[in-house]
Amino acid sequence: MKQNIALVTGGLSGEAVISYKTVVTINNNLDRNLFNVYIIDINAEGWWYELPDGRKVEIEKTIFR
Repeated sequence: MKQNIALVTGGLSGEAVISYKTVVTINNNLDRNLFNVYIIDINAEGWWYELPDGRKVEIEKTIFR
């Protein structure tokens, strides 16, 4: 059974650019046979997950407690 992993990227500072680059590297190196990967983008408008069809869904951040 695959585990779910959320890669959280972005942020509200200038360091967000580095975060976006880092998540690409990590994402490209995760074994898809072991993990379901969900990339969560944090930005000034909220927390977002992009669906496979390109639509963005806002994430309720309280689920990460």
